Amino acid sequence: MRESECLVDILRPIAYYRNVMSEQTDKLIGLLNKFDLSDEESRIYLYLLGAGASTALKISKETHLGRTKVYRLLDNLYEKKLVDQTLGSRGIIFEAGSPEKLHLLLLERRSVITELEGLLPYLVNELENVVPVESGEGKVLYFKGGDGLKQVTWNSLRAERELLIYEMVTDMSAFLDQSFAEEIREEIVKRRIKVKQITNLERIPPYTDVTEKVRKYWEPRYIDPKVLRLSYEVLIYNDVVAMYNVRGKDFFCIEIHDKNLAKMQRQLFKFVWQSAKKMTIVNDRGEAVLPGV
Repeated sequence: MRESECLVDILRPIAYYRNVMSEQTDKLIGLLNKFDLSDEESRIYLYLLGAGASTALKISKETHLGRTKVYRLLDNLYEKKLVDQTLGSRGIIFEAGSPEKLHLLLLERRSVITELEGLLPYLVNELENVVPVESGEGKVLYFKGGDGLKQVTWNSLRAERELLIYEMVTDMSAFLDQSFAEEIREEIVKRRIKVKQITNLERIPPYTDVTEKVRKYWEPRYIDPKVLRLSYEVLIYNDVVAMYNVRGKDFFCIEIHDKNLAKMQRQLFKFVWQSAKKMTIVNDRGEAVLPGV
């Protein structure tokens, strides 16, 4: 069950009770936080669910929040369609909207994320143009841990036309969670980056549902470990050579930004590529084998 549906199911029966247990309230506030409600907004919403229609003054007294702040929080909840307002004999009366309206919040957040995804490539490009070009021979960047590995992997999407990889394992899913790995593959397709991969593995098991990446943008080749044992994952693109490996339970990653080094590594990769054996791609999910194995 999705989290939004679970939360609605929890909230729905609360509207029939006058009081909400403190322990249950803390749990629900934590869940509502994930839907972009603050602790104080959540407290007011839960109070109205349990107590029914109420004035701002009564809400202020019951929730121990200043009346001015309560009005501001009620405005926020009204904007989120979680509170309804009516004019009664005692002034403005506030009432909790149906928990089902949380679905609307979720849909709005999805639309915002979709819009941001569309703007991201343009924004990144514009921001990078703001950064002054560094002088000198180049720079070296170090990254540690899983987040560092994700950053190095994401940076490789800057590749212009092609990304060259010495693959130490079956695929990036061995080091990164599958959802992030799939997102990277989808971006490879969107940006039309050709991936050439050299591996010591005679067989690569199926690893992705991004079938277009496999069909159009991926070519694996095999090199005998007796000729070249791959003990580091290496990415070569543009003027960058990136490397990473596992040290104990941690990741050690490095990016070297140097035009001449990247050019030399690209030439070496081409030399190895020519002697490496083509692998047969068995299916669109990325399964590949060395012919004759």
